Amino acid sequence: MKNVEIAFSLPITHLSCYGLTVESKTALSWQIVKGLIEVPDDEKAAQQYEYLLAEAERLGFPWYEISNFSKPGFESKHNRAYWQGTPYLGIGPSAHSYDGEKRSWNVKSNGAYVAALQRGEREYEDEILTHNTKFHEFILTSLRMRNGISLNTLRTDYGDGTTGQLLEAAQPFVEKRWLIRDANQLRLSQDGLLFADKITSELFVI
Repeated sequence: MKNVEIAFSLPITHLSCYGLTVESKTALSWQIVKGLIEVPDDEKAAQQYEYLLAEAERLGFPWYEISNFSKPGFESKHNRAYWQGTPYLGIGPSAHSYDGEKRSWNVKSNGAYVAALQRGEREYEDEILTHNTKFHEFILTSLRMRNGISLNTLRTDYGDGTTGQLLEAAQPFVEKRWLIRDANQLRLSQDGLLFADKITSELFVI
């Protein structure tokens, strides 16, 4: 919580705050195994996140994506493009690109990347996204945004049948008040933010 106070004391307009993920074979994971560092349990992590939400709102940094907060007009254009499924071009080693149908990523090695350019080539891998994968990504990224899922977009891109299935799967969470359904939107409530991953997985109906 002290970190939150320090962050908001600085002359900033945007703040990204992601929950800690411990990767294996890292110095942090070794320190945790040895008992040198204690990882916050789920309850404490939830309390910290709720404190962050309240402080950010109070200080004029409403959340616009689960882990991102900004003053009005300072939302990240780069991140919003990703969450909204906008095509983008990545340049450089390991950079990812997306054209609406296919996702690609450049070779990681600096040397291999430069050598390919010198040959007039591009060294990369790619994958063509399936109908189901696109649906899952649409649900995942849309629900992370404050505006939530556009039901009109859902009907246009995936049909009335899929939309009906999703609304049926969402109903238990609406009744718990974890989801809010408006005329054209399905979005997370303040309480629902803590259960976003569970809710999202239940909405993968195709």
